[in-house]
Amino acid sequence: VTSDGHDDELVALVFLEFEFAGIDIELAFRQFLERLRYLPSEGQKQARLIGAFGKRYFIDCPAVVANVESAPALSSGMFMLHTM
Repeated sequence: VTSDGHDDELVALVFLEFEFAGIDIELAFRQFLERLRYLPSEGQKQARLIGAFGKRYFIDCPAVVANVESAPALSSGMFMLHTM
């Protein structure tokens, strides 16, 4: 994630590479973290990426997550659990 104002475009391009259809949300989240390999240390950038994961997961698996707004919140909670 860059700091020059192109964050949203870059994140959208990165998430075109992911497909989570038919995958459990926890496994999808682990795959996301493994493929990403580097998570920025800045909290705001982490939140953008994790939120983007949640939105992408909702697109691929709408029956698993209640709505598009709850997907990033669920992803943030999973991130906190995985980093403790």
